[in-house]
Amino acid sequence: MFKSGPRSGISANTITTAVVGMTAIVLAVIEARGIIRALRSGGKGQPAV
Repeated sequence: MFKSGPRSGISANTITTAVVGMTAIVLAVIEARGIIRALRSGGKGQPAV
């Protein structure tokens, strides 16, 4: 998949897209954990930051 040389086939745009995708997944997981924590506490109190 990763080949050295001018024709590696992996551009900066592909890497940027992958990083943005990973960041979105991580944020979604953190947000989901906060929602689950709020539901377990009966929905009362401050939302997880």
